[in-house]
Amino acid sequence: MSRSRHRKRPAMSRRAVAGGSALGVLLLTALTLAGSLSSRSTPRMAPPEIRHEPGTLSASQPELEQAVLKPVDLGGTHIEAPKATVRRLPAPEKCSALLDPDTLLRQVRAGEATGQASSNLRGPTDLSQVLASFAGDGADATMRQLRQLGGQCHDFQGRLDDGTPVRVQVEEHHVDADTYALKLTLTGGGQTTSGVVTLRRAGQVLSVLRELGTGEVSDPLKLVDMTLSRLTKRP
Repeated sequence: MSRSRHRKRPAMSRRAVAGGSALGVLLLTALTLAGSLSSRSTPRMAPPEIRHEPGTLSASQPELEQAVLKPVDLGGTHIEAPKATVRRLPAPEKCSALLDPDTLLRQVRAGEATGQASSNLRGPTDLSQVLASFAGDGADATMRQLRQLGGQCHDFQGRLDDGTPVRVQVEEHHVDADTYALKLTLTGGGQTTSGVVTLRRAGQVLSVLRELGTGEVSDPLKLVDMTLSRLTKRP
């Protein structure tokens, strides 16, 4: 009897080892599967929120629409221009875009615009303004291109909003790093008209204001600063 019991022990040991190995394989498989499921079910981390640099002026589309010039800003001397009177004629040359802020901004835009609003007012003078907000350094890059264009356009042929052909003579005024103005003298249609194109950048927002007329030209920097003051700085 003792010999029989002694002979069975190795067989039982082998079965125990085999059982332990199988159990180990099952545990390893279960852990691997659990890890795989965990990695699949774990949601991806959202990209970090893009924040504006402290003190950077930017604007959403609704903010731009609220900020552009309105008749009330001119003390009632101007009204909204009827859409039919604002004509977009083919430009005979690149410089003539200086007479139309919307065309000018589209032509030289060097960055991604995130929003844009425009205003066209009629009165003693004709006022057209475009406010645009850009991503990154787009406003600064566009401002530089506008300055380059202004420096190249001293005497050119253009057209007024009503299609009247005019000769335009330009005088540059470098105000500061973020402000640039062009004084215009337009001859055509039997009269001489004066005007000014004022470019001003504040952070990621760029304003292009054009004023033309035989009447007294207003203070364009005052008007631009008033519109930009309606926008808020991002934290």
